[in-house]
Amino acid sequence: MNRSPLSLQVVTFNIRYDCGLDGNNNFCFRKPLIEETIRRERPEIIGFQEALPHMMDWLRETLTEYHVVGCGRSADYGDEHMAVAYRKDCLELLGLSTFWLSSTPEAPGSRYEDQSDNPRICTCATLKHREHTKPFRVYVTHLDDRTASARLKGISLVLSHMDWDRVSQCMPSILMGDFNAHPSDPELAPLFQHPGLRDITGDIPYTFHEFGNEAAFEKLDYLFLTKEWSATQVTLWTDCRNGVYLSDHYPVSARLEWED
Repeated sequence: MNRSPLSLQVVTFNIRYDCGLDGNNNFCFRKPLIEETIRRERPEIIGFQEALPHMMDWLRETLTEYHVVGCGRSADYGDEHMAVAYRKDCLELLGLSTFWLSSTPEAPGSRYEDQSDNPRICTCATLKHREHTKPFRVYVTHLDDRTASARLKGISLVLSHMDWDRVSQCMPSILMGDFNAHPSDPELAPLFQHPGLRDITGDIPYTFHEFGNEAAFEKLDYLFLTKEWSATQVTLWTDCRNGVYLSDHYPVSARLEWED
C-alpha cells in the first residue's frame, strides 16, 4: 500500500431543493453549471443536502464517475436526502447508515416535538481509499430551520453518535452540512467546544446568499474535522453564469490530508 499522505478534496453542497419557485435559478436551469463545476473540480467526496428523489436520480445518471448514496428523511425514505457522492475510481464504501435527529433516531420520519414539520437526518458513510489501508467516516447533516432548541438537540445527537462510533472503532472523521445557524449562535456551542473536532471554515464569512442577494448573506455551512486531518485550500464554489448559480448556498470545498 502507498504510504504517501491520503489527499482528498471534499465538498459540502446544499443543492437547494427543486421547489419550482426560483425563476432563472430553478433546478432545471442550474443543472448544466452543477455538472460542469463538479466535472472540472473532480472532488473525491461531496456531501449533498436537500436532494429530492428526482434530483438524486439526476445526480446518479449525470455524475457517472461517482456512486451517490443516501436516503430521504421521511418515513418512506422519500423527500430530501442527505447524500454522499464518492469517486468510484479511488474510494470504496465499507458502511452506510442513517439516523433521524429525534428521541427515536432509528425510527424513519421521527422528529423532535419542538422542531419544524420536517424530519432531519444524518447520513454516515465509512469509506476507504483504494491505495490506503485505513478507513474514515463522513457525516452529512442538515439541522432544523425553525427552532434553536431542535438544532441544539440535533447537533448534540450527531456528536453523541460520532463519539460512540469513535469509541467502537476509532477512525478519522469529517462532519459537514448546513447547520442553519451562525458560528456564534449558542445552539452550536457543543460543536465548537467539542475537544475532538475543529472547524476549518472559520475564514469564510458567509455561505448562504439567496442567489446573489447581499442582504441575505449568512454563514450556515460548515466542515469539521477530527485531529488526524490537516486542511488547506478551504474555498467557496462561487460559479455563476448569466445570473444562474449552483445553488442558493455556496458549496464549501477543502483539500484534506491524513498520514494513515
